[in-house]
Amino acid sequence: MELLSVVRNTFPEPVDGPRSIYNLTGSSAALFLALKRKPFVAIEKDEAHAETLAKDIAFFRMIFSGPKVLFLPDPDGAEAAGVRSEILLKLQSSDSLVTSSNNLFSNLWDREQVSALSLEIRKGGLKSRALFEEDLIMLGYHKVPMVVERGEYSQRGWIIDVFPSTSGDPLRVEFFGDEIEQVRTFDVETQKSREEKDEFLLLPAIELDERRSLSELVSEKVFYCLDSVQEKNGLPGDTVFLSRYSFKTGTAADGQEREKEEIPQTEAGMLSFSGCGVLPEERKGIGDLPEVLKILAQKHRIILVASSSGQAERLRDVFRERDVIAPFVDINELHDYAGTISITIGGLSAGLFFEGLLVLTEKELFGERPAFRPIKKSKLTNLL
Repeated sequence: MELLSVVRNTFPEPVDGPRSIYNLTGSSAALFLALKRKPFVAIEKDEAHAETLAKDIAFFRMIFSGPKVLFLPDPDGAEAAGVRSEILLKLQSSDSLVTSSNNLFSNLWDREQVSALSLEIRKGGLKSRALFEEDLIMLGYHKVPMVVERGEYSQRGWIIDVFPSTSGDPLRVEFFGDEIEQVRTFDVETQKSREEKDEFLLLPAIELDERRSLSELVSEKVFYCLDSVQEKNGLPGDTVFLSRYSFKTGTAADGQEREKEEIPQTEAGMLSFSGCGVLPEERKGIGDLPEVLKILAQKHRIILVASSSGQAERLRDVFRERDVIAPFVDINELHDYAGTISITIGGLSAGLFFEGLLVLTEKELFGERPAFRPIKKSKLTNLL
């Protein structure tokens, strides 16, 4: 049976209306959402989990295809304001959105507001420096002696430097009278020019004061909420709840416990990795894995997801040494691959297991690794 048929048999389309699907362990909630053709909004408990969910959905959509899925970060200064306004500007009716529960109540731009307030910087365009500076202030940019961070601008004679909220490099806008004569990016540390620009769309560096709820902006999309979200009052009444627990929860859209009969609940047919011999604690070493998977491959399609080409090569060598066929298959070709065991490269956060398909990531193969989120360094540090 082809891969898509196996997956769809596990995730049948549930009935319309509020309901709960439980036992979505590992990355199976992401796979469930990746198969959806109707645009949706997925709500996670916090920004880090939402970003992981968005990346996992994107991984599965590279296999099975599907409309675009966008990640909306939480409010957090100029950079986040720029990204958030850019996402909402680009959001189409066919796109899906993944975000945290914080954005159920945060102030949000809509496309019309972003489009009306954004500033188009165009080579040859006519605008006085005074009006240009007024526009920057209205968009939330603040004046400094020298720009080093997003959301800042400086002015020296005929030159205005501005660090866009959506760019890794600042812009140098040179005027000749009321005409924009030149637009180019430059390096903060060396002040040297990098790239000429004919035009650039400058987006806000602040959050909107006016409250626009997420459900207002995307009311036409289906809402899914991960069961870990505590505050559920901002969710539509027909929200579908996705639970990673292996038991029924009976949680209603308002966060209150209801009689289980009031919310139809469906169990996702996920199986446990435990007892299969694939986990590190169940084998002597990685060299035991090929024989274990060779047996499991008699009933299940198996995909091993490596985080890098080097790790994929090492896994392939392990299988080659045990005379087990496990070729590297590009993620875009996995759907059509006819073999039973394959290795691919991707950023999947966790595997999944159900009748007919076993997906293993480095988390299952080598054990849980501590989460690491790099600290954002100010470019000002390098200038001191």
